Amino acid sequence: MNDNFSPSDPDVPQDWSCYRFYPLGGKIKDVSFSIYCNDKGAYYVETRVLDFNLDEFRGQPDLLAACQFLPCELIVKESTAAVYLTSVQENVFECGGNGFGMCTCHKFLDGAALSSFLKAWTATA
Repeated sequence: MNDNFSPSDPDVPQDWSCYRFYPLGGKIKDVSFSIYCNDKGAYYVETRVLDFNLDEFRGQPDLLAACQFLPCELIVKESTAAVYLTSVQENVFECGGNGFGMCTCHKFLDGAALSSFLKAWTATA
């Protein structure tokens, strides 16, 4: 499994969405929330989800249980310096389904921009 991906990886198509959304591949540089783009890409992790019943969860969602499907903490308690601006976690369930969790900073990406990014990213899949 690859923890990081970037457009320079051979597995990533050359028309990958982050070319158009390149700041999302950077890190938050300091408390002033400037972005440092180092061409290493966004944080990406793939997890295997065992002993979890999706049907039960969909019937009665538990928001605390849903946190395990995100690649970040919901409440940041320390400095955000050197934190990836975009983090993605792919969750592969035993039943064969996939779910994606994504964390980003609202100071850099509002709902409309996030929607545009996700549409562009899924269009390349």
